[in-house]
Amino acid sequence: MLFFNMSWEDVMEDVGRRWAASAAPALAWAGVGTPFDVLRTRLQTSSTARFRSAWHCFEHTVRTEGLLAFWKGMTPQVLISLPSSMLLFGTYQALRPERPCAAAASAEWHTFHAGVFGAGFASGVSLTALQNPLDVWRVQLQTQYAGDKSPPLSGRNAWRGVSMTAVRNLPGNGVFFLVHESLDMNVRERISGDAGGVLSPAVARMLCGGVTGVVYNLLLSPFDVVRSRLMATSSGGVVFHARAVMREHGTLRGFFRGAEVTVIKAFPTNALAFLLLSQAKWLLGVDDDEG
Repeated sequence: MLFFNMSWEDVMEDVGRRWAASAAPALAWAGVGTPFDVLRTRLQTSSTARFRSAWHCFEHTVRTEGLLAFWKGMTPQVLISLPSSMLLFGTYQALRPERPCAAAASAEWHTFHAGVFGAGFASGVSLTALQNPLDVWRVQLQTQYAGDKSPPLSGRNAWRGVSMTAVRNLPGNGVFFLVHESLDMNVRERISGDAGGVLSPAVARMLCGGVTGVVYNLLLSPFDVVRSRLMATSSGGVVFHARAVMREHGTLRGFFRGAEVTVIKAFPTNALAFLLLSQAKWLLGVDDDEG
């Protein structure tokens, strides 16, 4: 991003528009994602003795609590999504290196990819401090079942699971943006109608955004399972809950419990998130070298 020949007021206005555009994905995360989060969190924090499958969890929740139960934790989700979206995409765009030309030497591409990972990693630093207490609140609300006699923890132990949150938000975000940049360059630009492809630019962008979300969430699923268990309880550490997953499920598959819900959620929410981000940039007149 270059600010040559721009006044200080113009620079600040441009930065403001970029950060405003970065809030757009929050609409998808909160509006579309919360019901999926309720299902996923309940599966991740329970054994097969309670819920045999995602469908069993869905059916039990509807029967005992009603459809509104799928919006438990909506308030913390909104409080998480808006600033998280701005920090994630705003920080990344501010630090993202300029993409080399197609004919650039391999060393330039290695530097670019390292810069992409670094920008993604940096976007998670402040995000972790913001997100963890609100995620603890969300998880504890979403794992309160009908008939529970104990009151919800309501955000107590706000730093439970912060190590797992840091894994998701630091190296995890680095991987997230590496996957997206790779798909953007090698897939979207070839299948988009702008380049003679068969798909409209919007659909091509949504496809790459959705796949990015699926890959990211599947790779981070084991950390997310342990993280959810930590946040839903007030005792036990990472090793304790990792062993509990193995003990309850018998195989490593336990670390991917709720993965089907994750995939179903990750594709539409991230597809819509990247489309909204692109549209917000266009509406606000923000240059976008991703095309």
